[in-house]
Amino acid sequence: MNKQRPIQDVFFIIMRITLTQILLVVVLTSMVSAANLNGQGILERKVSLDARDTEIKSILAEIEKQTAVEFTYRPRVINASKKVSLKVTDVKLVDVLSQLFSPAISVFAVDEEEAIVLRPAPAIPVETVVPANEWVLKVSGKVVDETGHRCFRRLFIECSG
Repeated sequence: MNKQRPIQDVFFIIMRITLTQILLVVVLTSMVSAANLNGQGILERKVSLDARDTEIKSILAEIEKQTAVEFTYRPRVINASKKVSLKVTDVKLVDVLSQLFSPAISVFAVDEEEAIVLRPAPAIPVETVVPANEWVLKVSGKVVDETGHRCFRRLFIECSG
């Protein structure tokens, strides 16, 4: 019977280590929680403004005070010195910015930095952009140089004389 005792002790130690590892995994897993991130959360903040013939840069400064958000923009791009009139009460920030800039300026929220980037809207809607590797071009015809001699395209264009 004395010989079996050390084997039982070894199994007991292995079980204790395994149980400790399982408990550690459970505790650490429960500590890890996925936060509900809303990348556009700062655009949902409410704003109240009453501006008459006020420059856009002044309106943005007032919005910064009310919402604790910092705007990043190039004044020339958004026409910051343009005077506008705007009266809103308890309206979402995204709606106020769309009234100010309509489709000419796109709004990009950086939630971690509490910032909003104002930049020119793309000329082509993003949904209709075709990746370059999907373009198919069919070219036919005869290539000639300025003297009328036929040219061939290889690694470079060389013209026959």
